[in-house]
Amino acid sequence: MSDPSDLMMVKAILDLGSNFKVGVVAEGVETEEQMTKLQAMNMPSYQGYLLCKPLPIDAFEAQAIKP
Repeated sequence: MSDPSDLMMVKAILDLGSNFKVGVVAEGVETEEQMTKLQAMNMPSYQGYLLCKPLPIDAFEAQAIKP
């Protein structure tokens, strides 16, 4: 995400989410650089290989936080 137009697109998506009061999730976060840039833009949620590799549902549920 080094292209300025990529950053403008992320900003526009965040603005749309805010204006329509819907959640926004950054998908495909694979590097610390991407995470740092998204955090600087106040991205609320992330998913991708940087955080966790894909899991079978039973493994995911075993890790999930229980209320």
